[in-house]
Amino acid sequence: FLPAWVTLRPIELAGRGERMGEEFYASFSQAVEDLFERICSELSVPYLLLGNCMGAILCYEIALCMQRHKRPAPGCMVALGQGAPGRRGEFARLASLSDARLIDKVREMGGDPEHRLDDPELVGFYLPVLRADCRIYDGYLPKKDAKLSCNIAVVGGQSDPLSSREALEEWRDYTEGAVWVQTLPGGHYFAEEQTSAMIDLVLSLAEKAR
Repeated sequence: FLPAWVTLRPIELAGRGERMGEEFYASFSQAVEDLFERICSELSVPYLLLGNCMGAILCYEIALCMQRHKRPAPGCMVALGQGAPGRRGEFARLASLSDARLIDKVREMGGDPEHRLDDPELVGFYLPVLRADCRIYDGYLPKKDAKLSCNIAVVGGQSDPLSSREALEEWRDYTEGAVWVQTLPGGHYFAEEQTSAMIDLVLSLAEKAR
């Protein structure tokens, strides 16, 4: 899907994937510090930072770390399915829900279309990860007047109940650079349904950053 000049580098959070044996983060700031160090250890310029949902807020804070530590800024930050940092919405209140209600909320947002979360084994794996994310997001407070210098591309789902167009547009208040906002058909998980459009977007942004 990607040309040879583009390298995709997924960054895993503690407690999942190849880092399954590690403890979940105790705070949002701990997550930012850990991911900042990991990205810097393999950073090549130019680069983009892309995050979905809470991952977009992590990217924003990581980009701020880059500025504070005088590291190269990303050519662009890409925020998917996430309003500006001041717009935390319902996601920040999910950690306190019961298992059954949390699964209901995931389905209300368009997740689990095949009802895989009816499988108790999968639920036992998935819910602790989701709760860990919600818990650290509960304690997150964006810094006042902390602005990036890089451009931001914002993409949301047209029927996403968590990120209104207004919330997406508010990313303009968080950078001195340009901000592009667009919406695509779909709900909170629109990126999984719009693979071709997402690839085209990333390639377009990567080309501008070269």
